[in-house]
Amino acid sequence: MRPLFDRAARWTAAMLLLLSMTLSASAQVLDAQPQQNLPTAQTAVLYFRLDGTPYLATELREIASSQTVSFEQAAAEALVAGPAPTSDSLSPLFPPGTQVLSVQPEGDLLFIIFNEALLGRYPDEGALTAPNDLAEAKLRRRLAMAALVNTVTERGEFRRVQVLVRAETTVRTSMRLEESYYLEESAALPDPLTRQEARILTPAVMAGLTLSAWQQRDWRTLYDLTRDLRPSQAEMATAFDESLKLVAYTITPGTVSPDGSTAVVAATLELEASGGVFTLPAFPLVLVRADGIWRPSYESLLRLAVVGP
Repeated sequence: MRPLFDRAARWTAAMLLLLSMTLSASAQVLDAQPQQNLPTAQTAVLYFRLDGTPYLATELREIASSQTVSFEQAAAEALVAGPAPTSDSLSPLFPPGTQVLSVQPEGDLLFIIFNEALLGRYPDEGALTAPNDLAEAKLRRRLAMAALVNTVTERGEFRRVQVLVRAETTVRTSMRLEESYYLEESAALPDPLTRQEARILTPAVMAGLTLSAWQQRDWRTLYDLTRDLRPSQAEMATAFDESLKLVAYTITPGTVSPDGSTAVVAATLELEASGGVFTLPAFPLVLVRADGIWRPSYESLLRLAVVGP
């Protein structure tokens, strides 16, 4: 009788151990569920318009994603909300009331659904009858979509973005964003958006804006481009008032320092002096990255202002 009793005791002990392990595993799973739903902070690169230019500059921001809100949706929502309050150089790009309703991936294509406010006017837009006003309104919408696709493709997980709009007060034949959004006289459905590098403010782009301001002898714009790296507008004007006339220029793409804080663009300048026009090759224009925005170094500008034959 004892061997039979020992086997029964061992079987009961094994079953109790198995039950204990099962309950413990279940408890661990239950404990893990809330943790899986907790938001995860990640760094997003958001693209906003650099004031007064047709280009986008970047802002780094910590955003929270989770199982219910993907990183791309959180980034798009942060983009729509606008730049940080501390930024005085970047402009928001979406009309008031614009909301990201949902984001859905499908292979390398990302569908982003907005509410109908996306199609609305901006507060400072009038009748848009003047050519300059209409051109600015069109540019603003192009930049909004460029900022969107550049922001959500920054990590390389998606190649294309299809923007959809949920109709709320109007009847639409398709949810897809139409050409009419860009204030074009067309209801055509454009292809999904792809990354738009030409809209991004690179060192070469900022160098071009800087040299263009010099060429036009627009010291106010030149002063604005330097921002916190400048002394005063009067000092800027004094430094460049005696400069030679810039007739034309070409620039290289430039190289960025290993730590990403500075860049050098080689500018070949055609300058007009008393003896005629001469060429100054490969002037090293230094740019500094300040708050994510490339700015011309003031010291480099001073050297530029005194170049001669």
